Amino acid sequence: MDHRIVNESTRFFKNVAKSQLKGKWLNAAIAAGIFMLIVNIMDVIVSVLMLNATTAFLSNIYYFLVYGPATVGMCAYFMKLIRNEPNGLGSCFEGFETFGRSFSLGFFMIIFISLWTLLLIIPGIIAAYRYSLAPMLLRDRPDLSPLQCISESKRLMRGNKADLFTLDISFIGWMLLAMIPQVIVTLWIEMSVVNGEAALSTGMVSVINLITLIPVLWVMAYMESANVVFYEEVIRPVPQQFYTFDNSQENVYEESKVLEETEDNPTDGNTDERDN
Repeated sequence: MDHRIVNESTRFFKNVAKSQLKGKWLNAAIAAGIFMLIVNIMDVIVSVLMLNATTAFLSNIYYFLVYGPATVGMCAYFMKLIRNEPNGLGSCFEGFETFGRSFSLGFFMIIFISLWTLLLIIPGIIAAYRYSLAPMLLRDRPDLSPLQCISESKRLMRGNKADLFTLDISFIGWMLLAMIPQVIVTLWIEMSVVNGEAALSTGMVSVINLITLIPVLWVMAYMESANVVFYEEVIRPVPQQFYTFDNSQENVYEESKVLEETEDNPTDGNTDERDN
């Protein structure tokens, strides 16, 4: 699989993501919500019951079991969305169809990132970006084992980690804006404490917090779509004709030298056609 250093701007990835999301925002947000629900449902159940050593242990075991399949499923949905492939919310569960591989990938990623984080926070963040392409590779490359997907992600991300980090950081403003409802509700809950007792049960607070996170799902859909575009550009430059953006806004997009060469020579190399 080809490896290149991306030179497209953050704006390029975000604009392509918005273009591909046009008319699909609701389903994309629901897909992000499915991921959030799968990963966090046990925490909600535990908070409704009672948090103790046993329930916390069960919650952690559940997270280890579902993180990989849920992540691969979310990647599958957004990869289909960006690639204009037939898609549906059922794609969010593709990771569970290959549970063994998906679970193994998630398990190794959690362990490796956690070990690096034990050293310092920064090495942990770097490790997370080093392995960030592994879930997408697992879906694209059934010939690779989970550990090989992690190794391949490390190779592809050489020289690209800072660019992906910059792309993710660019969503902070939208994320903070989306979290305003949760901040307001949290402050209201804190102020509603009477005589040292909360007016709402722990379970009700958890449910309310989940509801106030709904705006975050749109930002997650936007961010995940942009990350998939980044992945596409890392493994192989995709001709802009593949993306269904509005041609009247073509000046918004910054073309790489590879794409410019493609326009000059339509028969050149593998930038002209997608490898299926």
